[in-house]
Amino acid sequence: MLDNLRDDIKPLLHTIYFNNLFTNINLLTDSEQRGYGGSGTIRENRLPKSCNLLPKKELEKKGRGAFDYIRDENTGTGWIKFPTLDKKIATKQQFMANYRFTGCIGCIDCTHVSEIAPKDEEHNYLNRKGFHFKNVQLICNSNLKILAVNARHAGATHDAAI
Repeated sequence: MLDNLRDDIKPLLHTIYFNNLFTNINLLTDSEQRGYGGSGTIRENRLPKSCNLLPKKELEKKGRGAFDYIRDENTGTGWIKFPTLDKKIATKQQFMANYRFTGCIGCIDCTHVSEIAPKDEEHNYLNRKGFHFKNVQLICNSNLKILAVNARHAGATHDAAI
């Protein structure tokens, strides 16, 4: 369906969210390879055995704010496993108490990090202000602890495309 979009609206500057009834690794990987970012919750029984994320019991032992993360070096796709429902509820309550954010389990934002001009594809690292940067995405919890960092994108990449 996405491949049939008009050329003037490709590439999409948005990530497609798939619900947990349909999400699987093959769907997300195929979406990424076609240039359409994808995101979604994958049910534990749909993860392949080769996906070495920590089991739910191990995450529970680590306490509030625990998560596990792996990245497929071949595709660049990352997988994050968040805590159980009880931990999510506690995190939502903490965000509400600290910042009056309802229903929040993490904050995500991008920032520009200065970089020396690379020799290859230098133009991709120029941001709108004319400086060389990487566009770095961060995720943090309610205590402002950084949970994940994505530094794969050049400075010319718009936040919505990360």
